[in-house]
Amino acid sequence: MKLDDFLDRLKNLPESSHINSVIEKVEEPQHQDLTRKFLISTNIQGNQEIDVKEITATTREKYSNQRWIDFFFDDSQGRGERIQKNLKELFENSYYYESDEEKHSLEFGRVNQESYFILCGHHRSHIARGLDAVSEFNGILRGVTVINYQIDEELKNQYLKLRNYIRENNLPYHLFAKSEINPNENNKYRPFIELAHKDSSNNQIFYKPAQVEEFIENSRKSSLKKFITKFI
Repeated sequence: MKLDDFLDRLKNLPESSHINSVIEKVEEPQHQDLTRKFLISTNIQGNQEIDVKEITATTREKYSNQRWIDFFFDDSQGRGERIQKNLKELFENSYYYESDEEKHSLEFGRVNQESYFILCGHHRSHIARGLDAVSEFNGILRGVTVINYQIDEELKNQYLKLRNYIRENNLPYHLFAKSEINPNENNKYRPFIELAHKDSSNNQIFYKPAQVEEFIENSRKSSLKKFITKFI
């Protein structure tokens, strides 16, 4: 298939095609002040395969909040000439997208085994998505690099719930989200929450880990308001 034929077929796809979905903007977990405190592990894996339809976001502002198809036709950001040049070069080797060869600098991130976001290789990711949309490609990219992030979402949600409750009720508590190296597992971290209050002399008193665990456990229950008063 020639490039012009490819672009014509893209234009004629129905609105329901995945090529018309909007690309979200995300931050890598280690760049998010709160989320990185609940990071358990970061695992880099080469020569992976992914379904291009599971790529939903990017870390780059200029590629976000637009549809996938806009990459090929929208020149509102003045990058059309460069894109057309890259399209011609890449499309001449369209077999590349179905090959098993290692695809250097084509990198994706993934949090807790959910959808992927683009870290590097935006043009190739868009072309692969386009080829899949016009059924000229089986949709599986092989030989890419994937960075898997594992986040303790449950603990993060409990932290946010407790923090909001404390703020809304003006309670004399302070919550701290922290992380330490897990001594039982290599290259992994153990996120945890510290709880403190100020005494009559304005000194910060930290609760023991068991008390904090009890505090968090009760925050999962509807009895939080009743339970929390015994700490004040």
